[in-house]
Amino acid sequence: MTDAEYRLVFTAFRTLVENDNAPLSGDKAYELLASRAAHAVWLFNTPGYKGVPVAPNAHEGTYGYCVAGLSRLDREEMNRLEMVVTDADVKYACVFNHEWQAVAPELWYGECA
Repeated sequence: MTDAEYRLVFTAFRTLVENDNAPLSGDKAYELLASRAAHAVWLFNTPGYKGVPVAPNAHEGTYGYCVAGLSRLDREEMNRLEMVVTDADVKYACVFNHEWQAVAPELWYGECA
């Protein structure tokens, strides 16, 4: 993901999060993502963004990738990396958190259908 792509995706993601008052969480969020993972998705992080419950500055810098055809998701690793996964058009997002088994489950924002 280029810097310009990251900025565009992050802006769309932020708008999605700030306009969704009732996200799905935990197993429901993860299962919904798993059912859509074979499509093209963005994988990225949001260090310092306070709109989602992740550790501020959890990682040194940002990362972002565009992938297609994911055949397997590693839930534990995605949570450890505090990853955000969105579809190519950022109509939905699943936010992972390093404290997923304790106090902060995965959160799903946007389209559920």
